Amino acid sequence: MSRLDELRLDLVGLDPELQFSYRHQIEPVYLGLVRLLLETAQTTDSPGQASWQQTRVQEAQRTLISLQLSELNNFFRETCLEADAIALEELDESAAVFYTALLSDRLAVILSLAGEPPILYETQKPRTELEEGLSLMLASINPAVADEERLERSAQVYDWLIRPVQEVLQQHQIETLVFVPDGKLRNLPLGALYDRTSGEYLIQQYAIALNQSLELVEAGSLAQGEFHVLLGGLSEPHQGFAAIPAVEAEMTQIAELLPQSQSLLNQAFTREALVAQSRNDAFNVIHLATHGQFSSRADETFLLTWEGRINVQDLDVVLRSPTRPNPIDLLVLSACQTARGDDRATLGIAGFALRSGARSTLATLWSVQDEPTAELMIEFYRQLWANSGQKKAESLRQAQLALLRSSEYQHPAYWSPFVLLGNWL
Repeated sequence: MSRLDELRLDLVGLDPELQFSYRHQIEPVYLGLVRLLLETAQTTDSPGQASWQQTRVQEAQRTLISLQLSELNNFFRETCLEADAIALEELDESAAVFYTALLSDRLAVILSLAGEPPILYETQKPRTELEEGLSLMLASINPAVADEERLERSAQVYDWLIRPVQEVLQQHQIETLVFVPDGKLRNLPLGALYDRTSGEYLIQQYAIALNQSLELVEAGSLAQGEFHVLLGGLSEPHQGFAAIPAVEAEMTQIAELLPQSQSLLNQAFTREALVAQSRNDAFNVIHLATHGQFSSRADETFLLTWEGRINVQDLDVVLRSPTRPNPIDLLVLSACQTARGDDRATLGIAGFALRSGARSTLATLWSVQDEPTAELMIEFYRQLWANSGQKKAESLRQAQLALLRSSEYQHPAYWSPFVLLGNWL
């Protein structure tokens, strides 16, 4: 394992052509080690078998964590994260953490609960078949696809990920599911998984969060008096990008709800202004409603300002400052999208979350119409404001449920792509 990490660090900083070696040669070795550890855990027959199995599953879990960290280091081409495992489940007794591994012949899932040994369960299918099922589900989250087909695709993935541990989650009174996904699972709107038994989406059962950097800055929930929001956005067409008409109303309504806020709209939304205002420690929430792209390549991951682009590599310069004693509590990216055809584009979301230093990041997996986006964002802040101490993941869940209950935006294409990364508390 240590030799793998050394080799991964040797590849960091190489040009993209040589980085190809990472995805096609280094990553398979990590996954091969995971497979070996899990197979060993299930085949050993000895008096101390239970302890042996638990140790091997924990080693597999640590290997998956190391793989996640190595991918982010590879994304930035520098060593910005160390492989120190963080027991996410210990932060919140009502949270369950799912570590996934798409192996060549199965989907392996390790479920971690506070104070409990890890639980391993698997779906035995070739990786190609699993990936096809994930791709079909993603493609079905489209109003043009028949509801029956969409629900069947979503139910299949629910059966793989959730059904084997349904009773365990209920017994432990779990409220939040935290996913540390790999491969094509990263691109899935997990809230849209469908339970064919209850007729409910997963978001109707649990709050959901993602974690890929595994670097959590300790923080609790926001209280009413702690909302100091810096709003920035573009509503007008600019630099070849289309107008986002609802941005102005979105920013106005959030500012009315949260009076301790400041807005930078259109010509006022420049890199210089964002740097100046974000260094004001009074702002603990930064909400950016602008075009942007998340990609598996750092040089193609950016946010649009009035006069140019802010690349993810520069985000720490823009949003972090030595004069700012505390990190941003919440970074919201309400109009960005993942790069089309890039099955690892959500690395870009994790990259933004990491580079900004924000405790939590709210973003979208794909571009959503500006009207439902504005409605969801306003309801998200209303939930945070009205329910002091409510977890951010639960506030997002309630905002998604508000769209689900509406007549106009009940389709999961409108509410499911919104994801919370990092600290869900």
